Amino acid sequence: MDAPTKDSITLIDANCCIYYSIRLESYNVMGRWTKTIEHYVNKSKEKEACIAYTDYIKEESERNLVKQLRESSRGSTLERSDLIFMKCKNRCAERMRSLFSRITPVALPCSLKEIDNARDFYRNHSAKKNAGKTETPSENDLRLLAGTQNHKGHNTKRILSDDGHFTAYAPEILKEYDVRIQALNDLENDLIRWGWKR
Repeated sequence: MDAPTKDSITLIDANCCIYYSIRLESYNVMGRWTKTIEHYVNKSKEKEACIAYTDYIKEESERNLVKQLRESSRGSTLERSDLIFMKCKNRCAERMRSLFSRITPVALPCSLKEIDNARDFYRNHSAKKNAGKTETPSENDLRLLAGTQNHKGHNTKRILSDDGHFTAYAPEILKEYDVRIQALNDLENDLIRWGWKR
């Protein structure tokens, strides 16, 4: 996959927003992909590539921040003190607000029929990949996929995610939706390949 350019848009999913926000080095607590996502956002902004979010991704990110912070802080000092945990939660929430102030809010309208079509896309492809078992992503993921396909104004559209509903179906999504999936597992190597990181 090529590096983002002025002619591209990257939609960040809720997990990525949360990973970006959890950075508490003094407590040795950091989201799994915090620095990588931070670097991607900074370089994309530097290259004038559009990094964006939707209102429902923002709501999901804010709603799930505490849960992810608890998971990330297992075994640390945060886990043992409610007061320290609340201070750190507030710091992470501030980082999330800072992220949303730096990236672009976009509306990604899509119809119920388009969401149903996305649901059918997953049912059909997951049945093939999983020996007849079907998977259906969350409503927000379906909206994100259908809405990103409909987005006008950028020739290249991508979704930054570690969600298996996106990453496991990246070739099929590209073929049927013309949306590239930027997998977090590949992002570090892609940053190096693009010359964005040494």
